[in-house]
Amino acid sequence: MRLMAERLPLLLRSHYQMLFWVPLLLALLGSGFMRLQVENRIDAWVDPSGPAYQRYQKMVQRFGEDRFLLIAFPTTGLTPEHLRGYLDLVAALRQEPAVHAVFDPVGTDLLAGVDPRRPGTEDPLRRGLRSPDGKTTGLLLLFHDGQVEAERRILDNLQEGCRNLGLECRFAGPVFLGNYLGEAIGRDLSRVVTALVLVSMLLMLLFLRSWQASVAVLAASGLGLWYTLIWAGLLGYSLNLPMLVVFPLLFCVAVTLAIHLFSGHGGRERELPEVLPRLLRPALIAMLTTLLGSLTLLLAPQRALYQAGAVLPVGIGVTFALVLLFMPAAYRLLRGGWTLPPLVARPPASGPLSRQLVGLGLLLATAASLFALPRLQTDPDALNFFPEDSPVTRGYDYIEHRLCGLFVIDAVITAREGRLTDPENGARIGRFLQRLARLPRLTTVLPGAGWRQLSDIVDGPGRQLRDAFLSDDGRSLRLTLHFREVGGDGYLAVERSVREAWQAGETGALELETSGLLPLILASQDRLLRTQGRAFPLVVLGMSLVLFLLVRTPGSLLLACAANLIPLALTAGAMALLRIPLNSINLFVAAIMLGVIVDDTVYLLWAGREQGSLDAALRRVGPALWMTSVTIAVAFTTLFLSDLTPVRQFGLLSVLAVASAWLCDVYLLPGFLHLLEVRHEPVA
Repeated sequence: MRLMAERLPLLLRSHYQMLFWVPLLLALLGSGFMRLQVENRIDAWVDPSGPAYQRYQKMVQRFGEDRFLLIAFPTTGLTPEHLRGYLDLVAALRQEPAVHAVFDPVGTDLLAGVDPRRPGTEDPLRRGLRSPDGKTTGLLLLFHDGQVEAERRILDNLQEGCRNLGLECRFAGPVFLGNYLGEAIGRDLSRVVTALVLVSMLLMLLFLRSWQASVAVLAASGLGLWYTLIWAGLLGYSLNLPMLVVFPLLFCVAVTLAIHLFSGHGGRERELPEVLPRLLRPALIAMLTTLLGSLTLLLAPQRALYQAGAVLPVGIGVTFALVLLFMPAAYRLLRGGWTLPPLVARPPASGPLSRQLVGLGLLLATAASLFALPRLQTDPDALNFFPEDSPVTRGYDYIEHRLCGLFVIDAVITAREGRLTDPENGARIGRFLQRLARLPRLTTVLPGAGWRQLSDIVDGPGRQLRDAFLSDDGRSLRLTLHFREVGGDGYLAVERSVREAWQAGETGALELETSGLLPLILASQDRLLRTQGRAFPLVVLGMSLVLFLLVRTPGSLLLACAANLIPLALTAGAMALLRIPLNSINLFVAAIMLGVIVDDTVYLLWAGREQGSLDAALRRVGPALWMTSVTIAVAFTTLFLSDLTPVRQFGLLSVLAVASAWLCDVYLLPGFLHLLEVRHEPVA
């Protein structure tokens, strides 16, 4: 470390042009590996390990993918002049290679000689996608796997077809949810990046009063993000929802180090290469704490989160290196010299009385937060990712209240002996369907009692339906159960009620397995909560080891850790009071933000070692702590522009954590350490 600190200034002065152009050229060459497509598959939130996923895969191999699209519309819209256009639209869907099966009750009615606009038929195939009052009709599409582009095109064609026919259609299902999520992520990326660049440029100009320094910092953070996207592309990853957090987080890494570098002259005119050696060690320690917090994503069971965990630590390390090497080189080329700009930012005063008052207020707020923690809830339901006025939420509410439930469980019945259509087995399945009908939230069973009719289908459009629900050998049947108003932990009770309904009767040589994409997603969210609950203490332990290198006494370590855990307690208390439940995105606020907020503590304690007291250290690094906290907080406010609820929540909670962390570092931590009368001999 000492050798590196000695050689770094010489490297910058001698080769600053190379340190500027080489990263740019490498970024240009590597841009071909970037994958800027947005990942919109809902099954990216599934845990691919364990017996539940194996059962799901076995069902998919036998009956096809569980990727469906449900379209609901008022039956009165099927006027005689529009009926032919509707049937042509459905016929075109049957010809799509990406479509595995089409479940159309209107066509079933016409084949049976029934007026599709009149309720009252007892045909079970029709009844599954028709409301009891006959006012709402549904069209169900099942898709093959790996047809993302085709799904998007078919969805667009369906929306246009509904408009042309004058049908007020509502959409639901994993296909619609995934496509809307992909569009929302694309919109969010453009908004967040644009706002982040504009806001950060204004703040840099305000604090540093040097356009050369501001441009150099933004260029380094932007280049760090560029390399991060190249690394993601090399791994074969596309942009997904958790990666939205990467943008402001990488910016925080760059800004924290850059501001401490530019303010490291302590008000005296110095050159940038002279400041770097003194800050290299605390900067490296601070970077490691941020990297440590991001590693918790690697422990997530879902592919979407794991991918972000594989990308983010590399992005943090690369951004750190670029701020040390590329940013000073860019500043030298823009300014024509190494002289640092004058420091103008001044933080709020923190005298003894204000420290006592603010410290007492923080302790009282922490006690209130701990008291509110039992009210903190979890919400694994991905549907709550979307605001109440979004097309997704409106469509789901419309369909659940007028047509059928949208929580889907697949019950696969297999005959160990004989065929399902054998009289005894058929009677057992019939009695099971009768028991299912008594479940309170069940709205629809497909194909329901009409499963026997599927065995008579040999060819034609109905063959798709048969393949989706009945195996070729007649020994396996897939029943798709639609439940209404199931969210959060309610899926466990629903699954249990299905198994209890099966066990309540004599099953003979029949076996039942429950599966489905939505139960897998919800179960994965539950596992995520457990894994992160085990990972967070490891992050705290790692942070404690880092801080111990700076304070060297158990009492001081305990107080320094408390000063960094208090902001997380306050944030958790705010979640409980604001009724923000834990979900798969804001869950990572604790680990990731702990890695971020510890950075200022590291710089403060390191300055305390150099100056001999925290009072002197605050006079030197206080402006930098103020600037970094304000800049990082404002950076995370750009997430407020997101269309997605958990991303906005992540932004809000991050702002609360950063603000309270600054208060703890400036007002509470000095008071804590004064209690132990911690003094350091100044370090040369």
